[in-house]
Amino acid sequence: MLSPSLRVDVDRGEVEVDGIVSLDAGYLEQVACRRGTREHESLFVPDAMPSAIHAALLLAGFTPGRPGSWRWNERREVEFDAPSGDPVEVLLRIGDEAPRPVREFIRDARSGELFPAGPFVFAGSLERENPPSLGEGTHYLADWSGSVIGIVTFGDEVVAWREVIPDSADAAEPVWITRSSELPPPGTRATLVLRRPASGRAP
Repeated sequence: MLSPSLRVDVDRGEVEVDGIVSLDAGYLEQVACRRGTREHESLFVPDAMPSAIHAALLLAGFTPGRPGSWRWNERREVEFDAPSGDPVEVLLRIGDEAPRPVREFIRDARSGELFPAGPFVFAGSLERENPPSLGEGTHYLADWSGSVIGIVTFGDEVVAWREVIPDSADAAEPVWITRSSELPPPGTRATLVLRRPASGRAP
């Protein structure tokens, strides 16, 4: 059953997720995370669980792929496996304002340039065997870790940035920070809008 904080428009291929702004200053590793996990490095905390957001995207007609990954090879070079899945346009609506591309709230700490334009992908996180503390069966990994929409690649995101950015400073210098001038104080009510890019939407 979906959370009441989720709204799905099947005809438009769109999902709205209510929540709060979680950060207005600092470095970012995620656009969105589950409450009680990575609020110190995420823009937004949804009221709904990651698995409910996954289900809402399925209802809206999106097909999941898989999260990306990275590793060091024997030459100490970083190798990547890009994430896959249907493209997802990610927007953020603050209060009653019109939704804006999430890139407008993220900038490069060095150059000031905005986060790249273009869609994220519906990676779909992963199912994993339960640790002993959860008993028998499997769990949806993003519900455990909190990764809803990734900027860096933890490998467990529901929605992932389409290019791999390692989550280790040894492999990739952290550069993405909040665009503080555009963000209200943490705790402000907001809505995440996930929708099919214009070229892929039904007429």
